[in-house]
Amino acid sequence: MAYRRRFNGLWTKPEERKVTVSITWDLVTNAAYRLKFDNIGPHFPKIQLVISVIKQTIPSSQYEYDGETKTWYIGERYIRGIVDICNTIPDFDVVYTEKPSELPTSKMYNKDEDYAEFKRMLSFAHVPWEESTNFKIAKRAYLKAAMYLHPDIRPDMATEMTTLNTVWDRLKTSYFKEKEQVSAS
Repeated sequence: MAYRRRFNGLWTKPEERKVTVSITWDLVTNAAYRLKFDNIGPHFPKIQLVISVIKQTIPSSQYEYDGETKTWYIGERYIRGIVDICNTIPDFDVVYTEKPSELPTSKMYNKDEDYAEFKRMLSFAHVPWEESTNFKIAKRAYLKAAMYLHPDIRPDMATEMTTLNTVWDRLKTSYFKEKEQVSAS
């Protein structure tokens, strides 16, 4: 247990605070709930329990963790169980905000699955790909594949071109630029 010192020189235990668990609909992606833990303190083992439940019971395509913001993104279908688990832990103060009923849900996409699809489309277009997270290299590979799959040149590959474009649109901001910034620092 951590102790802090008072001004009068006496050692005291810090007040026990509850972990704030905020679960809100992510209006940016419109595809998942955001789960964030604040004021963790000595309650980290209880948070690890919730995290292990997420990893063991929810398909990997329906959750994602952003280490930079320390936020979990969980698919709408699975959030109710996580809310119920968090509500049963006495040291958790759960703030749950449901998705607005008028919003239609988008599909949740996983960066790793998108990256695998991107590599598959590059190989389909006969573009060599060395494992790289550099945005410039990835963009060059994307453009080569787009030239090969372009519907004006190969009309029978229009669906493959659409797949390449949609995967690239998601990856160019969420994977390659993000990784490039991390490797640059």
